[in-house]
Amino acid sequence: MKSRLLALVSTVLTLAIGLFGGACGPPEQAAVPSPAAEVTRAKFSPSPSFEPTVESPEREDTEQVEVEVHRHLTRPVEPSVQRSPMQSDSRYRVLGDPCHLLRATPTHGHQGHMVVWRPDGTEILFSAGYDIYSVAPTGQLLRAVATDSGSQSGGNAAAFAVSPDGKQLVYATCSFPTPAADPGTTYAFELARRPLARGGWMPQRLTSNLVFDHFPAWSPDGTAIAFLRSQSDLSRARPRSPTELYVMASSGSAEHILRHDEGLLIHHPPAWSPDGTRLAVARHIAAVGPGIFLVDVDAATETLLTESVSAASWSPDGTRLAFARADGDAVGLYTIAADGTDARRVTTIENWWPQGWGTDFPEYGNPDPTKTWIEEVIWSPDGAHILVRANPKSGVVVASVEGRDRTAVELPMRIVGERELIEEFSAASWSPDGIRLALLGVDRRGRLLLITLAPDDKSPRLLTRARDASAVPEPTRRGASVGLSGPAACAAGLVVPDPEAQPGLVADCEALLAFRDTLVGDAALNWREDLDRPLEAWEGVTLSGTPRRVTELDLTNRHLQGKLPSELGGLSNLERLLMWGNRLEGTVPPEFGELHGLRELSLGSNFLTGEIPKELGHLPHLTKLILSGNQLTGPIPSTLGRLTKLESLYLSGNQLSGLIPAELGQLHNLEHLGLSENQLSGQIPAELGQLARLDALDIHDNQLTGCIPHNVKRLLGNAGLRLPLCERGD
Repeated sequence: MKSRLLALVSTVLTLAIGLFGGACGPPEQAAVPSPAAEVTRAKFSPSPSFEPTVESPEREDTEQVEVEVHRHLTRPVEPSVQRSPMQSDSRYRVLGDPCHLLRATPTHGHQGHMVVWRPDGTEILFSAGYDIYSVAPTGQLLRAVATDSGSQSGGNAAAFAVSPDGKQLVYATCSFPTPAADPGTTYAFELARRPLARGGWMPQRLTSNLVFDHFPAWSPDGTAIAFLRSQSDLSRARPRSPTELYVMASSGSAEHILRHDEGLLIHHPPAWSPDGTRLAVARHIAAVGPGIFLVDVDAATETLLTESVSAASWSPDGTRLAFARADGDAVGLYTIAADGTDARRVTTIENWWPQGWGTDFPEYGNPDPTKTWIEEVIWSPDGAHILVRANPKSGVVVASVEGRDRTAVELPMRIVGERELIEEFSAASWSPDGIRLALLGVDRRGRLLLITLAPDDKSPRLLTRARDASAVPEPTRRGASVGLSGPAACAAGLVVPDPEAQPGLVADCEALLAFRDTLVGDAALNWREDLDRPLEAWEGVTLSGTPRRVTELDLTNRHLQGKLPSELGGLSNLERLLMWGNRLEGTVPPEFGELHGLRELSLGSNFLTGEIPKELGHLPHLTKLILSGNQLTGPIPSTLGRLTKLESLYLSGNQLSGLIPAELGQLHNLEHLGLSENQLSGQIPAELGQLARLDALDIHDNQLTGCIPHNVKRLLGNAGLRLPLCERGD
């Protein structure tokens, strides 16, 4: 019976490997290092005393699927897999074991929550419970990015980082099978990476240890990942060891320890300098106390920068770092030069009573609930402001770098339409343009809420809500009214559904937003502020055709103030552009001549200046051109004579000068021609009399001279021109 069972197990394992082993990992090319990765591999080569612990992606993927299919089985480690000296055990734990949430110390949020804005601004990634989620800043397209659930309590993914190009995610998880002395009772956190795109390859295992690898940080060039490693009580060789700092290539190779001493590394992601040469870490050393240390990545040397009660954040140019320091019974926000000189106080937060690090951590003692611990200091991407987040119940302060202004996002905070107040912020992140904040908050009922707001905004908007701090979040419709308002919103998926399949419509959206961004005043459009609806629901915008494109923009009599940007010339399928009766200023862009499908251009009754672009003569399908009632100057372009389908041409009420082009006599479909109230001079071209379909010619109030051709007389009516009739021979 025993031999039959072993044979059955062997058969099932073989089938699992054959069916799943080659389909669950990243594409083969993703596992092959690029030339840049080879440089990183050499740069982060392992020290002689440390053996790499990473398996090849192929073995990782087979290993993962095998255990998922046979979650109640264990198997030996293959002899070819290298292990660190700490991993002497020879069995894998089975999935399904308890796997507790990787709680951060008070320096990084309530229950280890994190929130990160994707570099292109199209998504906000945040952790909730054991998983990582993504949502568009409009409040739509909520999706799970990394769940990796292999155990009953899920594969924790609280600590994560997004690659600089915004395409990949690296995170801590306990869902991988782990070597353990007592299978069924132990667990460890390891690092994995996966693509952010939907339908990408399965997670790739980067580390494999009987320890806790967490708080990864991607290098600015994307070739390396720094992370923290904590030894658990299950590591019998070194119980209660301090947290260590490691770095490895982003492929998981060339793992290398940077700091390995008795100082306590604070559980907070290391901060890469913008040039990728140094890491700023928060460390507590008994002889010094808590402080910020700079670690040289090449030399693996460490220098004390300054005392601090917070982790540090680099300025975008890499010349300074921001941090918090105790100023008596208050918290002082400072910046300091990267060489440790020129410390400057930005502002002092008087009502925050700081407490130190080290023995105040829950792991090593209890923090004083009456005092403040600083959880995050974050420099804005534009370099203009610095954010400080503190708990318990202290809130967020945003100060300008010069210290001239300061805004407090105070607690408790009320969200419109919500009964409960937010009592604690558990994570914060700047938008890539440095204008908005994403904040994870916890209300009195323990619900986790994701909001966005500008620092001085008194009306925060809710994007997602979860019934408790570890539950699956749900989208909220109210959140759809805020978030991305720039061109990035066009590719976020709400304004243009399935944007990857509709690149033309995305381009149309971006062109419309370029126009919107020129608008001033209080004229209302439902796409003027927040982009909370599909493009086809935007006021004045009409879509048609296959694939769908913007074919009409009708903003007549909207009291719009602004300019006509050249980007509107990119609406390549536009047929009607109607903006009569507004307060638009500036010139008519020559790029409008690229709207080759345009049939009607109506820009009358505005305040447009400059000359009529000669490029408008390149619109072969144009039937109506209305530019009257502006302040246009210069001559009438002779190229307008090429518009052979033109039926109506209205240029009255401007300051046009020069001669009436004889080429207008080629417009054989023209029915209405208005040139009055300008400064046109010279004689009336006889060619206008050849326009058989022309009903009326309005040319009064100009500076015309000469005589009126006989074939034109019939078109003038009672125009009141004080010019003689030409002789028959003239």
